[in-house]
Amino acid sequence: MKKCTRAVHVFLVLLGTGCAVEQAHKSTASAPPPAPFSVGESRAIDASDVAGFVQLREVNVWKTPARLAERVEPPPFVICTIGHGDTATIQALQFNADEERWYARVKHRSCEGWLPESFLAGGRKLQ
Repeated sequence: MKKCTRAVHVFLVLLGTGCAVEQAHKSTASAPPPAPFSVGESRAIDASDVAGFVQLREVNVWKTPARLAERVEPPPFVICTIGHGDTATIQALQFNADEERWYARVKHRSCEGWLPESFLAGGRKLQ
């Protein structure tokens, strides 16, 4: 099988072309989208799905702003939980380019850690 020499900027499946794509990555050179929140702002915890149905009574708050499979720290990754509808204050924001979404460092009472934007009111829900 011949090797393609052109750079691939999107994920493609090449069938019947005789080209082997060894690795394809999304370009992360562009600036992240605008953050849906501001540091210091308070937001309600929203554990509902895209249709508005509550899926969880509480959400896990993590030590780091990354998916479980990508974490390098030993367990436990979950440091506390916050209930659906409770209000948390945003302390920091970080964009995860691999996941294409924002994470917010939040604080609610003694619970302090990271949540993906989809668990905060006004954040983009994953489809």
